[in-house]
Amino acid sequence: MQTRAFHVGSLYSGSGQRKYLTAAERFEFIAAANAAPPRDRALCLTLIYTGARVSEVLALTAGALNGSEGFITIRSLKKRRKVMFRDVPVPFPLFAIIEAGAALEPGKPYKRL
Repeated sequence: MQTRAFHVGSLYSGSGQRKYLTAAERFEFIAAANAAPPRDRALCLTLIYTGARVSEVLALTAGALNGSEGFITIRSLKKRRKVMFRDVPVPFPLFAIIEAGAALEPGKPYKRL
């Protein structure tokens, strides 16, 4: 009987490297982020709470933030041929952290954070 490796949703890459942080590593990452300067803190906490790729978070604009509903709209950059967006719920305090770390300008919803 032949067996196949299960790749969808796997915790490990094809080379055996772990893809995700453990609970202890997430806790340490959040603690380090909270001690960082405001811009770095906003970036790190957005990464941890959304699960987005670094390139996706760096591409965020003020228009992607929906603080009243509690989600951030992220454009998926992995889908090369399709334009796809996903709404990711995040803790409400993250919006204040992002505002403190980003140079948001009223009336410019498409300026990158």
